Amino acid sequence: MRGRATGTVEGATTCGSACADARVNVPTATVVERRVERWRPTPADVVVADPARPGLQRDGAASVAATGAPRIVLISCDPVSCARDVALLASRGYGLRRARVLDLFPHTAHVEVVSVLERD
Repeated sequence: MRGRATGTVEGATTCGSACADARVNVPTATVVERRVERWRPTPADVVVADPARPGLQRDGAASVAATGAPRIVLISCDPVSCARDVALLASRGYGLRRARVLDLFPHTAHVEVVSVLERD
């Protein structure tokens, strides 16, 4: 049986509607909204990163890794940025455990890649 989500959900985004959705979808959590460039990593049990098409890039990967989370779920809308971000996280001690390609936009070239990385 799965428990309800509790704790703190920290949003680092320029999209306020994403944090508003989190407040509705996870009412037991506290959502703190910050712009990515002002975000300071805090310890986390898990990080779910869903960056824009360019990916986390070097600074974003460093911030995500600085949380010390044992597990990262990376959602990428570009396979090339996904590969680069996975390599950046690997250089910070994370290993790719699994990846799933989802064709959410049939009849287009767009795919989503959901990857699970864990501390080695």
